[in-house]
Amino acid sequence: MQGTVETEAKEYAPLEVSRVQAYPFKEGNAVGHVVGIATVELNGQFLVRGIRVMSGDNGRFVAFPADPFWHGTDDEPHRSVCCPTSVGLRERIEAAVLAEFDREGKEG
Repeated sequence: MQGTVETEAKEYAPLEVSRVQAYPFKEGNAVGHVVGIATVELNGQFLVRGIRVMSGDNGRFVAFPADPFWHGTDDEPHRSVCCPTSVGLRERIEAAVLAEFDREGKEG
């Protein structure tokens, strides 16, 4: 049975990006708008693999891992497996991933 458990709001230490590994695709190997992938570790305790670095009309951005078994709806064409629930964390992850992506791209 599927359900949601709501708990009292508690204050937690903020999640911080403790490590990033970025893997830019070699020039010409982009898959659609995907130009690379990344792995992010949060607080040295939680690993997120399969973050996609995307190239869009307004520049690069990150997309979080999507559920491959989700068939989609008009309202929700893609469903993330995991994603930040705050704007601040999303911005920190995106900044860290794009910075490492740029660094790896220059070294590679």
